[in-house]
Amino acid sequence: MGRYKVASDRSRKRKRGSPTFVCTIPLQATPRKVKTAEIRYEVGRLHYNAVLGECFKRVDNIRRDPRWDKAQSMPKQTAGRSNPERSALYAELRADYGFTERPVMSYGSYLRRPCLRGNFIRDHA
Repeated sequence: MGRYKVASDRSRKRKRGSPTFVCTIPLQATPRKVKTAEIRYEVGRLHYNAVLGECFKRVDNIRRDPRWDKAQSMPKQTAGRSNPERSALYAELRADYGFTERPVMSYGSYLRRPCLRGNFIRDHA
């Protein structure tokens, strides 16, 4: 349950190279449950792609900004370390255009609002 791998004195449960067996059990779902699962999968795919498309728009906007060209022209490293001015400029661009974790997640939540597009995501999530 720990986060880090710790050397263990336990021996392997099976010998290396010994055969393994996999048991596949088909789901016994009603047609209604299958349809519900398919709809939820499709809605999740649409939601993911909408958020991804918004991310691409924000990146395009960042790259159109003149500060992006300025940051690109700066050296990546100064005195053997990453350039703090360049990193600060990139961080400023990300913050200005909402390309950090919180604004992107907020956009995903915005898509789930009841008032938007007939509430299709909330109805099927």
